[in-house]
Amino acid sequence: MYAVDGAFNEVLKIFNDEGVVRAAAQAALDKALTTSGDWETVTEQRFALPMPFSGFDDFEQLMMRPTYAQHDLSEAVMARVHAEFKRHLTPEGARLVLPIHVRLFRRTGA
Repeated sequence: MYAVDGAFNEVLKIFNDEGVVRAAAQAALDKALTTSGDWETVTEQRFALPMPFSGFDDFEQLMMRPTYAQHDLSEAVMARVHAEFKRHLTPEGARLVLPIHVRLFRRTGA
C-alpha cells in the first residue's frame, strides 16, 4: 500500500493532497497485476529524494507556483503552508525528504 509520508508531504498536502489519487493509482496497478495475468513485477525500489529549500520563498516558487499547475492559494492556505514549513526551517534552510516508490513491470508472454 502506498502512503504519503514525511515532513515534505505534510507541507505539500495542505495545498496539493495527492494521497487519494496516489493510493488509487497503486490499487489499479495491484489489480492489473493480480487479475489480468498479462503483467509481472520486475522490481520495486523505495528511496528518499532530498528536497532542500533555502527558505519559504524558494519552496513557494518551486512547489506552490510551478508553471504546470494551478493551486488554490488563498491567504488562509498560504498561512497554513508557511506555518508548517517554518517547523522544518533552520538557519541553513529546510532539508525535506520526498519518499519515492518506483515499480517496474514487464508484460508477460500473453
